[in-house]
Amino acid sequence: MTQPKAATAPFRTIAVATDFTMTSDHAVKLASAIATRCAAELTVVNVVEPAAYSQIGADTATLKAIAQGTLDANLLRVRDDVPTARGVLLVGRTADELIAFAETTAVDLVVSGTHGKSVDRWLVGSVAEKLVRSCHAPVLIVHDAAPEFRRLLVATDFGPASERAVELAARLATTYGARITLFHALDVKAPLDALDSARARLEEIAVGIRKLAPECDVLERRGRTWAEIADEAAKGSYDLVVVGTHDRSPLFKWLRGSVAEQVMRSSLPPVLSVRASDRGAASD
Repeated sequence: MTQPKAATAPFRTIAVATDFTMTSDHAVKLASAIATRCAAELTVVNVVEPAAYSQIGADTATLKAIAQGTLDANLLRVRDDVPTARGVLLVGRTADELIAFAETTAVDLVVSGTHGKSVDRWLVGSVAEKLVRSCHAPVLIVHDAAPEFRRLLVATDFGPASERAVELAARLATTYGARITLFHALDVKAPLDALDSARARLEEIAVGIRKLAPECDVLERRGRTWAEIADEAAKGSYDLVVVGTHDRSPLFKWLRGSVAEQVMRSSLPPVLSVRASDRGAASD
């Protein structure tokens, strides 16, 4: 496999969280594949939470020893694909420790698995939710086995976070030789001519994308943003959904429960969330 040049690779340092479950295994496998494709450094992180075991009286030293042994065994498998992969064991609250690690080590991408097959169980109250809300690096959420990225659904609301997401998606598409569908959901209350304006803006953005990734389509819809993204993702045979997130974005509103009734189907592919303030993804 031809590796991308350092200047064009979207990620140089990747951290993947594991709790040694099957879902985490999917996340680790995908993170390993991305690291291989991007010639990136990979760190597999496990966080020991002593508070979770307080009722059974397990002491921190014992928990750390068990976790370290399991982490070492996992690393042996990971190093078949990424020989330089390393493991890090942390102690504390999982989301807080992962975010702090990403900040202090300037990680380009954080990968995490999830549990559950639908929106109402997918992020609410989970480590993944906290990562998406608070981590400055791009966060890739995985809930099932994932193929190589060949088709990317890139949602935009035309804001700064979306601009960052589009830029990162274009670099990913270049690295993987993938096709991009640039997507915008227009509010149902918007004027009729707003749909034409949205398409014109999508086409303008697509011109820039095609300088890096020639295969780029545009698609606009009317409806609730996250529900429309989920619907298109579920039926469009996409391998990855890329979204920009910020404090007023539809994703953040959904995380707060305002559109939690919009249930994603179990076929939802991995979701890469990108904040406008991300310093994470590798730049030229």
